[in-house]
Amino acid sequence: NFLLLDEPTNHLDMQSVNILVQALQHYEGSYIIVSHDRYFVSQVANKIWWIEDQELKEYPGTYEEWADWAENRRIMQDAQAEKAQATVKLEKPKVAQKQRTLTKEHGRELKKLQKELEDLEQQVLELETEKESLEAEMAEPSVYSNPDLLLEKNERYAKLDESLIQKNEQWEEVALQIEELEG
Repeated sequence: NFLLLDEPTNHLDMQSVNILVQALQHYEGSYIIVSHDRYFVSQVANKIWWIEDQELKEYPGTYEEWADWAENRRIMQDAQAEKAQATVKLEKPKVAQKQRTLTKEHGRELKKLQKELEDLEQQVLELETEKESLEAEMAEPSVYSNPDLLLEKNERYAKLDESLIQKNEQWEEVALQIEELEG
């Protein structure tokens, strides 16, 4: 017993929608529903499928659980994009003519800090790449359908996020030190 329902609530009033919801909740067969009616989907769905990047994705849970998961995922992606933009927007402090007037000691310190700044930038890029890769893994059905694996990936994600925050803070501190030496 299998039903395929394409926008089944389009021409129904609320009473008819509720009757259909009750019928599907008591139906013992399988069904696939294509619908934009969030109320209806939230009442009858226990697995959500959607298309993203030309791939069919699956979330094993209710519509509300999926919506929460999708919102959290979007927030994390937005935060990551903002951090990446902030990193790009922050320019390396430029060595101007003032460097010529610095003492040799300041010159050595400046070179050391500039090297440290470049190393931190490389570390941030590597962490961001690893984080993007982990996000892609976490979006795979084989990961989010396995609670233990998902927990492991979430813990790794949190550690990466914390490392990124630390590296960006270190970068800002070093950049300020360079500005002070140049100014």
